[in-house]
Formats: sequence, C-alpha cells, structure tokens
Amino acid sequence: MNWNQKALNSCELIRETLNEALALARQHDDMPRIGDLTLDQVYVVVALDNGNQGVALNYQNALSNYVMDLDMRRTFAEYLLKQAQTDPLLTNSLLQTERGETLCEVAVAVAIASAVAQPYLTSEELCAVGLIAQSGAVPLASLVQEGDTVAVIGFGGYLPEAVSEPCIKRVLVAELNVAHPVPAARLRERVAAWKSQLRGRSFELHDGSHSADLIRQAQVACITGSALCNGTLAELLDAAHGCRTVIVQGHSVALHPTALLRRGAHYVVQPVIEIDLLAAARTFDQRTGDFARFIDRLLPRKRTISRGQDSLL
Repeated sequence: MNWNQKALNSCELIRETLNEALALARQHDDMPRIGDLTLDQVYVVVALDNGNQGVALNYQNALSNYVMDLDMRRTFAEYLLKQAQTDPLLTNSLLQTERGETLCEVAVAVAIASAVAQPYLTSEELCAVGLIAQSGAVPLASLVQEGDTVAVIGFGGYLPEAVSEPCIKRVLVAELNVAHPVPAARLRERVAAWKSQLRGRSFELHDGSHSADLIRQAQVACITGSALCNGTLAELLDAAHGCRTVIVQGHSVALHPTALLRRGAHYVVQPVIEIDLLAAARTFDQRTGDFARFIDRLLPRKRTISRGQDSLL
C-alpha cells in the first residue's frame, strides 16, 4: 500500500479542523504563526508564537518506504520554519493534494491544527459553539450494552476497558503494527495476558487492512485519532455510520472537534496540553523515538467533547 498516497485522504478533514480553529482565532483577533517545531521519529510537535502547542503522530518511518533519519528530519524542520516566515501556518505549503504529501507533512499539518485550536478547547469556548466538555475520558462501560461487539482501531486507548468489560461479547481489534515482527511480538504478549479476562468472550486481532469491515460489525467503535495522520480516519468514520456509539480518541485529535463530530463521531477524547511539549520532546533521544514511550505520562489529563443539546451539527 502507498501510505503517502493514502495520506491525501486526510487533507480535506485536516483543512476543516484547521479552518474551524482559524475562524475562532479571527473572532478573537488572534492570528498566530509558527514559532518552532520538532520532528521526532514518532511524533511532531509544533509551537506557535502565542505559546500554544500541538502534537500529532508521525507515521513517516513506520509506514513509508521513504525513511527520514535524524539529520533529514532536522533539515526538513529547518525548511518548514523558513517557509513559515512568509506562510505563517504553512497553509500554502502543506495539504497540496495536486503534488502529493508525505506522511510527515500530514503530521505537521495536524500538529499545526492542534496548536491553533488550543485556546478554544476550554469548557467556556466549547459551550459557546454548542459543545460539551467533560474532564477525563468517557468510560466505555457507560456506553456499551449486553452482547455488544466493540471495534477498537489502534492497540491502546479503550482496548483495556473493552477486554475487561463483561457485557461485551466480541472485541475486534485492528493494529497496523501486527505486520511488523518486533511490535507484533509485544502485542501478542499483551493479548496473552488479557485472555484470562475474557472468560469465553471473543477477541480478534487484525492487521488493520480491513478496519472498516470490523467497524461495520460493531455497535461501538473506538477509533484512534492517529488514523487522521495515515489517511484512514474519514473512511473509518464513514464505515461507523451504523454504529450506536463512535469514539475518536488520542493525541492526534487534540483539535477543535467540530469536523469530527459533524462526520459522525459522538465523542472526541483528547489530551489536555498543559506543558511545554516541544521542550519535553527535545530532551529525548530523537533517534530512538523514546518520546513516544513517555507521552502519556507527559499528558495525563484527558477531556471528552460531545455535542450539546442545542448543537447545530
């Protein structure tokens, strides 16, 4: 599969999320520009000149045949910062579908949209546009019913809750890393540890090539936000139209959620970015991707956003 080509599928959705945040920025007379960024092996972090930061998963080295080593990533970051001198948010430099996009470029665009959105993710700002923000991640147990099939796209997120919730009959999991020997070995170790909790319930682990089909079998879909960074999220949300409940969660959806809710998500669960994530990323070895192992500890607080009763979405 040409993942760089597939990433183009996210361009429209990323533009929607960025434009929602930019519209709010104009209302507040606050038009930021990129101040700095770093391209980790696994994550991209963007800092704006107003202090807000955004983050997104960088699939470039995991899925693309074009691997960017540390020197290449630094050179590309320098290039982007130079472009930002005349294109403040790289809106004319990224998401140009006619020339194609690398997965790294898509991650940068998502991180920019995330950073621009941060001031407008407070309870007050979200309420003003008809949305509800709750502290923490919505519990899966509050959303499932007896005999449900739950699809979890991405190994993590709601998977531990799905495995431990006794009323769930089937747990269908899709994870791209199943196709890679070293991560796959770790995944199977964790699956083996969880099987003791299943008590006869069904658990299926798939490689991510048919995620939409898994979602169509489910009543509840829990979709990783990183699907926005590899070009599959729009397709997965389309497949989830028959689901009773759809959750999109993860670091890569620390965005203004309107576009995701409009496309069928019922809940967007995102981290609260309240530290200097850029500085934290630079303290880790950029060659090894160690930052990815600690990001959950760096961003422990979550918020859940959903439509309010008066929402026009």
